[in-house]
Amino acid sequence: MSNFSSDEDVITLKEKLQHSQLVFRDLALKSRREATILKRLISRLIAASQAHEDPQLNERLSQIRRDIDSQDDVSRLIPQLALVERMVNRHNQATEKAKDALECQFQQSGETLKCLPGLPAQLKRDLRNLLINRDNQQQDGHHKIVALLQLYERALKLLSLPSNGLSAKDLLNIDRIHQLCTELQHLITELDFDGEVGDKLLDIRSRLLLTPDSQTLLELTLESVQLILDGTRNERKTSQVFLSQVNEDLSVLQRHNGRSIDSSHAISSQRSSLNDELASSVETIQSQLREAESLETLRPKISQVSVNLESLVARNRELEEREQQLLEQLQHNEQKLDALYQQTM
Repeated sequence: MSNFSSDEDVITLKEKLQHSQLVFRDLALKSRREATILKRLISRLIAASQAHEDPQLNERLSQIRRDIDSQDDVSRLIPQLALVERMVNRHNQATEKAKDALECQFQQSGETLKCLPGLPAQLKRDLRNLLINRDNQQQDGHHKIVALLQLYERALKLLSLPSNGLSAKDLLNIDRIHQLCTELQHLITELDFDGEVGDKLLDIRSRLLLTPDSQTLLELTLESVQLILDGTRNERKTSQVFLSQVNEDLSVLQRHNGRSIDSSHAISSQRSSLNDELASSVETIQSQLREAESLETLRPKISQVSVNLESLVARNRELEEREQQLLEQLQHNEQKLDALYQQTM
């Protein structure tokens, strides 16, 4: 009776071991996937942040990025990351000081421009709003400086006009045309159309630099709108083709995953059946051992059980091969998903 209990314990331990192996494989796949995503994120953050004026810090970040791409164990990079963290803190302190100096210069330059005589009332209002607007405290210094430079450009263009008795209304109209030209230039600059549409928009942008009259500005604006519509239609067609391809790839992956799930259920069912047959064979051996009167009478029965066990071993090996094929399919699906992620990015 004790031998039977021991055999049952062995079978139970085998089942638990097999279950643990499957769980470990799933966790290993998940861990590798998460590590890959984390490494890719760190690498891209480093690439995006390498705009510092500190060459030593840039070199450190470049080295970490190379190490991340070449090493599997990210924990080895912890000392380098700690060193870079201290360097980044020092750089941030220096950046804050430069930011304060830039803010002081911004206010001083704005006050200087405001004191220039002969500026249109609208330009002065825009300058005053820029200097006193509380929202500027939340804006990035880059945007504030760009806005102030635009006001300086408008003032220079107006002050460079010949003094032939232009009225305040004339100056206001000229200033407004300059503003519209500048805004249209910025709009074209933000667009990123390829081919003929992009070339024509760049040509319009070059013509706007010459500060055309109101009629020409209107014609260029209408032409720009038409080109933007054409470029948008072309990009929409390209996007539809891309989304169609992504949808097809996802459908293929969905079918593969469905087959993998079915295979996993089938393997699990066959494994359970195999364990039941193995337990039955062990029970048969124990029963025959208890009932056998001599070794000679036991030998034919043991021989038959041996044949059954050999069959179970062969079937178990076949299941292991199918499990290996399933793991390879899952790894292939993971690689396809990663490639699809890269493509969509």
